[in-house]
Amino acid sequence: MPQELQPIFADNTQGNSDPVSLEKIRAKAISYAPVLIAFVIAALLCAIAYLKYTIPVYNTSAKLLINEEKGNGMAQGQVFESFGMQTGAATVDNEIEILRSQYLIKQVVKDLHLYIKYYKPGTLRNRELYQTAPFIVIPISGNEYLKNSGSYTLKYTSQSNFTVSANNDTKQYAYGDTVQLNGQKVIIQKNENSVADNDQEYIFSFSPADKISKKILKALDVERSGKQVSILRISIKDIFPTRAQQILAHLIEVYKAAYLQDKHLTSDATISFIDQRLGIVTGDLASIESDIEIFKKQNNFTNLDEQSKILMAGNNDNEKELTQQQIQLNIIESLERFLSANNADIVPSAFFIQDAALATLINSYNELLLQRRRLLLSNVESNPYVKNIDDQILSIRTSMKSNLSSLKSGLTISINEFNRRNNIANATLKTTPTKEREFLEYSRQQNIKQELYLFLLQKREETAINKAATSSNSRVIDPPQTDDKPVSPDKASIILSAIVLGLLIPGTRIVLKEVFNIKITAKEDVEQLTSMPVVAEIDHYNKPNIVAVNKESKTKIAEQFRGLRTNLQFLMSGNNEKVIMLTSSMSGDGKSFIAINLASTLALLGKRVVLMELDLRKPKISENLRLQHPTGFSNYAIGQASINDIITPSGVQDNFFVIPAGTIPPNPAELIVLPAIQQLFANLRSQFDYVIIDTAPIGLVTDAQLLAQHADISLYIVRQNYTFKQQVRNADSLYRAGKLPRMNIVLNDTKTAGSAYGYGSYGNNYFEEEDTNIFTRTLNKLRNK
Repeated sequence: MPQELQPIFADNTQGNSDPVSLEKIRAKAISYAPVLIAFVIAALLCAIAYLKYTIPVYNTSAKLLINEEKGNGMAQGQVFESFGMQTGAATVDNEIEILRSQYLIKQVVKDLHLYIKYYKPGTLRNRELYQTAPFIVIPISGNEYLKNSGSYTLKYTSQSNFTVSANNDTKQYAYGDTVQLNGQKVIIQKNENSVADNDQEYIFSFSPADKISKKILKALDVERSGKQVSILRISIKDIFPTRAQQILAHLIEVYKAAYLQDKHLTSDATISFIDQRLGIVTGDLASIESDIEIFKKQNNFTNLDEQSKILMAGNNDNEKELTQQQIQLNIIESLERFLSANNADIVPSAFFIQDAALATLINSYNELLLQRRRLLLSNVESNPYVKNIDDQILSIRTSMKSNLSSLKSGLTISINEFNRRNNIANATLKTTPTKEREFLEYSRQQNIKQELYLFLLQKREETAINKAATSSNSRVIDPPQTDDKPVSPDKASIILSAIVLGLLIPGTRIVLKEVFNIKITAKEDVEQLTSMPVVAEIDHYNKPNIVAVNKESKTKIAEQFRGLRTNLQFLMSGNNEKVIMLTSSMSGDGKSFIAINLASTLALLGKRVVLMELDLRKPKISENLRLQHPTGFSNYAIGQASINDIITPSGVQDNFFVIPAGTIPPNPAELIVLPAIQQLFANLRSQFDYVIIDTAPIGLVTDAQLLAQHADISLYIVRQNYTFKQQVRNADSLYRAGKLPRMNIVLNDTKTAGSAYGYGSYGNNYFEEEDTNIFTRTLNKLRNK
């Protein structure tokens, strides 16, 4: 088992624990700081460029109050609730959907000519203009332009002349000319608020109205200001505040007009019905007056006696009542025919109907029809709410038919009674002289038609007044206003997002690299994998001379080797403890580099040091020190050379010697266990103060374990970003099993924060030229990370 270490290494015995160390986090952050800073700077530059070239978008909003509608003596909500329909919030929600209907938005697009756009060519992109282009395009042909698309280039040749180009076809025009654009006729007029320079180019384009409507709908938002209020907040986002204000203002006007148009349908239907009746009555009245005039001329008739006048007046009153009843019957029969035809149009107003129940049913029926039409602006017929209204319409229609049938029966009875009275009156009139009787008959017919004519005129005027008095269901609370600050791009959010993204992209890669990394990247990794103490950390070295330590050395790496030397002196404080063995997991960990510089550092103290090149399979020390000495350890082991023959000066220090590997044998393991090797180490202990063994990697062959019996302490070389974590775990197993004497770790090729070193590979290609340029080092850092 390994001997207990000195107290100065006691903090490295935590074994395989995995503590959360603030120091480790700080070291990692410092190590990757150049990468993180570089990405954050790049992200910020991209954000600044985005903010510079992105057109700001502003939010424009207006507030609209939705009024509750009132019926004839009964609130509309109460009428609907009597049929089991929802009101209140549902009504406001319906108005929200109507305001967002494509039908209304498309009308706004058509009225404001939003399907025509103007651009000024730019270097990176074309800049859109609104009301600032020096010309205005006015369509004059049909609605074809609402469906077509096309782009045209307009170039000024003078203040009043210009050319229009499309599909390689260029023609010259002047203001006011009719321009043909792929079958579309437009007039281009001058915009008095803008002036163009000669040779200045502009672009104007047509887009389908449906496409523009959908874009506006995406930018439009309609919502309630609160749960308990019927105030709607209408907002839209656009790069042009003026255009946004015009869109909202016109949308509200179109919405109001559509509402009034629905409300006027009932009045228009009633007026149309009255006009038809007036035409018939006017013709009848004119005919009767003409007959009276002819009768008077032919018979020189001037006056009637008082008895005939009284009789005539009574008969006229009876005829008037009969006429009223006949009018009511005529209206009821017309309504019956209207409903029997399954007509879905508005039922003419019930001003003529004396029955209050029927009048209420007709008003409710018309309100439901209008509600259904408005719902269909933003819903389909299969919508449950529309289906519910359809059921209510059918129910009221059935009730109206039943009511009309009852009224018709009652009016028929009443008319028969009046006809009976008329027959009695007519029989009395027959007793008057023939001429008077004929004149009375003419007068009676004239009075009847006059009363009917005046009645129809009165009802028509009442209907017209009611139509004119109809007001909108909404009122503008706040007109369209644009916020002072744009809603996008949000500078603070974009800058913050750029910083987060700049940290997130490399941070994610760093985290994934750390999570999935299978190699040693820092001292902390070693401490988590093994309880072996780390006696030294050696920075990366990239100078052409492999010897990093000499008398004049004042570099950081020289101080690190001096620290290693000091630690070894503490560890090897016993009598006759001289032999230090170096091994690792695999070739390339840097054993030869560590061994040469450790020997040189010990020799600087005036100690006699011998370095044994016992990596017999791949010897590197002689090659790195440029030693030309063919005789070595293998020759001594088989008896071909004496100990004095194989010890050769290193050429580094006067008291630093090397025992080369000699001829590479086919059986290195067998040579190591020969009896002569025991005598060799005994002689070396007597001649030298320190014996350093550079042996083969223990992770590959057993040479190190065979030589362990001659060593007093073992240095296990771990190279940063090269040695695998599993190999350190395997070394920890050897340490716990005590297969190597007093194992300690030397962490080689470390790249600490602020280090200016790169790293190559050992051997002939071991060194790279040191780079002290901070810009180049940062690029290398980015490349390596």
